[in-house]
Amino acid sequence: WNHNPDNDNWSVTEREGYLRLRTGSLATSIKDARNSLTQRTYGPTCTSEAGIDVSNMKAGDYAGICAFQNSYGQVGVMKDAEGKTWIYYGEGTKEMTVSDTDKIELTQNTVSLKIQYNFNRNVAKFFYSLDGETWNSIGDELDMRYDLSIFMGYRTYLYNYATTETGGYVDFDYYKIYD
Repeated sequence: WNHNPDNDNWSVTEREGYLRLRTGSLATSIKDARNSLTQRTYGPTCTSEAGIDVSNMKAGDYAGICAFQNSYGQVGVMKDAEGKTWIYYGEGTKEMTVSDTDKIELTQNTVSLKIQYNFNRNVAKFFYSLDGETWNSIGDELDMRYDLSIFMGYRTYLYNYATTETGGYVDFDYYKIYD
């Protein structure tokens, strides 16, 4: 866990075989999102991948995976005020920015997300898949900049956070890291 977990808002038993992350508090960005899990990355290259069911998100919710450090990039799903669900790429240091060109409407409940890390070049690339087989690039390469303000190195971060109202949730079907 990145922060002390809120045990009322995560479960591995509510839906057997899945990690459920509920939004129990509001967050201004991924940096103060509760119940987010981190995984160390390794070099010279590695890939993090996750499958996610987003059918129970609420407006203002963000969920997905992130290349996390003080300067971060994330690929995930967001739900807007009109109830539309979008696959997105965002990056930031304090506040995340998402451009309209880095959003694709999601018309199904599940999506696979992937980050490819290259520590020889200090970059990360972001992908999504609607079927778990065909991968589509989204967003820019993240220039991974290192500092010690959070922790040493980049981690993959599984997250679900609310910006408007609490009570939504997502189910992570799987997470894996590989060469």
